Amino acid sequence: MKIKLLILIGMTAVPLLSIAQSGTKPVFFNKGKMSIVGTGSANTVLYVDGDFVADRDANTQTIKSDIYLENSKIVITGDLYQNAAYDDKSGNVEASHIFSLPTTDYANKRSVIEFRGTGEQKIATGLTQFNLASTPRKFIPEWKATNYKDFPDILVNNNKHVTIAPEIGATVKNINLTKGRLILDSRRRDDTKDDPATATIHDESTSSLLAHLLVDESGTITYNRSPKTDINDYGAIDVKVAFDAYQVKSDAEERQGGRSIVGMGSPFEQIGGDYFFWNFLMIPYGTNIFGYWNGTVADPNAVLSAGRGFVAGIDLRGTAYSNYGKYHDGSKFNSSEASFNERAKDGYTFGRFAYNNYNNYNPLAGMKSAVQDANNQAPYTSRIVTDPSSAPSYSKENLNYKNVPVKLKAGYNYLANPFTTPLDLSLLIDDSPATGASTGDWGVTKGETSGDIVPYVWILNPTTSKASGLYDDQQNDLTAYPPGMEKLYATYSYLLLRREGATYVSEDANSGLTSPSSIEGNQNIIAPLQMFVIYSFTPESANKNIIIPASQRRITSGANFLRSANTTMDSPDDFLFEVVDKSNNAFDRVAVVLRKPDEVLTKAPVKKIVTSIKESLDGDADSGNLKAVTDEGKVNVTVNSTLYTTNSIGEALESKYLAAPTGATEVSTPLYLSPSTKSQTENIVIRAKRLNTMQEVTGILLEDKLKNKVFDLSSGDDYATTVNAADNHDRFVLRFKLSPMGIEDEIGGTEKNINSYYANGELTVSGFEDEDMGSIISVYDIQGRMLRQAKVNELTMRISEVFYPGAYIVKVVGNKSYVSKFLVR
Repeated sequence: MKIKLLILIGMTAVPLLSIAQSGTKPVFFNKGKMSIVGTGSANTVLYVDGDFVADRDANTQTIKSDIYLENSKIVITGDLYQNAAYDDKSGNVEASHIFSLPTTDYANKRSVIEFRGTGEQKIATGLTQFNLASTPRKFIPEWKATNYKDFPDILVNNNKHVTIAPEIGATVKNINLTKGRLILDSRRRDDTKDDPATATIHDESTSSLLAHLLVDESGTITYNRSPKTDINDYGAIDVKVAFDAYQVKSDAEERQGGRSIVGMGSPFEQIGGDYFFWNFLMIPYGTNIFGYWNGTVADPNAVLSAGRGFVAGIDLRGTAYSNYGKYHDGSKFNSSEASFNERAKDGYTFGRFAYNNYNNYNPLAGMKSAVQDANNQAPYTSRIVTDPSSAPSYSKENLNYKNVPVKLKAGYNYLANPFTTPLDLSLLIDDSPATGASTGDWGVTKGETSGDIVPYVWILNPTTSKASGLYDDQQNDLTAYPPGMEKLYATYSYLLLRREGATYVSEDANSGLTSPSSIEGNQNIIAPLQMFVIYSFTPESANKNIIIPASQRRITSGANFLRSANTTMDSPDDFLFEVVDKSNNAFDRVAVVLRKPDEVLTKAPVKKIVTSIKESLDGDADSGNLKAVTDEGKVNVTVNSTLYTTNSIGEALESKYLAAPTGATEVSTPLYLSPSTKSQTENIVIRAKRLNTMQEVTGILLEDKLKNKVFDLSSGDDYATTVNAADNHDRFVLRFKLSPMGIEDEIGGTEKNINSYYANGELTVSGFEDEDMGSIISVYDIQGRMLRQAKVNELTMRISEVFYPGAYIVKVVGNKSYVSKFLVR
């Protein structure tokens, strides 16, 4: 039955249904369908002087809540809960978004929910496991994606503020911040983890959760930044990001492994570098994350713009800062020394009005503004600032909810999801796009060798990205960069996102899937504020923007502060191999995809991108003067084991396509391992993932040439062994057993049209025509390994190469496809 409520305009009596809860606060329960229709959103139609609980009645019975709102206003003085029937932790209930809104002419039928409490209010789930500190806070990501809240306009009129819990996803048409802040809260996914050393923001089981808020592109956010006598009266938005819990480490641990660093972005149009003061902030540019500064940024006036990625960490130096030189950071930017003890310890809160005083003072960052008043007095140290909203750092702190343009430059571009909702990167990721293929709302074209960007996206490796170091700003010249950087240690690598041959998926050892499969199909989702990396051919001088589009926000997807896996895995024989250092559980991965030989030619392998610790130019390794250097297609020794394959010229690959000719019963490829440098001997395991994709492959064997062992990885078991820094990198071989039919039939080519023969170290391929110019010649051995490639630019091609005795296959792909064979005796 649908109940239509029409309470007299302006009536501020008790709620329609008010039941005492624990003898204290009244509660309005809603169970089932309801319509609330008024004559205008400025007039109160329903006043709830207490908590509003949806999807439940007073007897705790649950049912889907569906409240239709039109030309109405609901005032709530307490908390708003959704209490869906998730007690079995299965998530298999009908999605409930609490409210439904007019599908047409919303502007003339708009409704408002006003939060008008006298204490802090929250929007949260009512589940006990989220409310009781003594109960583990387990979270199933799909709950958030299927049960987000469809709010009408939100009006915040409470200077004690309104907090949206991390477990909540919500959409809203417009936001009016009359008084008080709207706070998007966050925490690690499992905050009962009691060992900060393993409870990192990057770990799948303890990833950070951020409240998801999608503001309608056609909507508006109205801030109240007029002068106030109480900073809490300002109308603003705060965004919190949970990092690692603070942990004391020894000097040796800091120097060797450091602490996790996180690639992220700004939730606002701009934020200042002072949020990260006393901690580490790197603004990537070019080929490494340290960018122009070549180290951590010590300038609190550095500006971080929406859409640009940066890298941050929490107090990477530990507590023994007094041993590491002079730390009078405040001497350059304030009238007094900044307090090291007021640094951020477990996360950042972005939003100047979050700090309860009248100065432009950020206790998380531990510094005061360097801005001076009109009389050139000392920076804000004792006087009250009656209008802090006039500072640029305030006026640009506007939540991103519309398209964000970022100028491209040739080479790597470090971007970030600028929104507080998951972002779908599917349109940027493709396996073999046509040259100049469109990316839709992103405003760029993509291609393997031309276009604005290549069709690849990377993220920082979740477990191996670490840094440690020191800085001292005692230089007299504040314009000098870096301000006194002394020592810096870092090691980090990237994982590849793509539909085939990805090296980041969910942690399910077999499937790599994220449930439920019904949510939005095959996606490549990254979390709010997550950094991602693309490669562009376009020079900065071209003034070409990539648009990070609001249209690709996905409130219907759950995402931790990591990429979500594809919800379907429809690529056959697509395997992932992982090495894990048992001393710290750091992993590295390589993907191998098996295809028929002609198809391999259309699949570009992706080079490995690894940044390793190297000696500085002065070579003074013992003094700790090391810095991180990014190498594409190269793997140098690092503090973590690195796994890779190679192409025909020996470049390291992260994603490789391996040819499996018809009739072959086995193909193989070397599996290269660069051992960790942490100690002489490291315990490792090697495992195979995405085994569910086995189609034509019937078995996967790992050959350990050093131990003279062959291990069946397709059983799902881990191969445990030890490695030494002195081991040869080509110690392992992957052997793929194939069904008798092979991967697929050969392409419809003909051996009559071209001829190939080999003599005196030279392969000659003849019989080409003019229309064959530009085609690709590939040479394979009988195991399906591609040994050489060349482009057809003559009617008779001569290729200098040493081939050992045996049979070989020549494939040509272009306007026509050809197959030929030759023997080397």
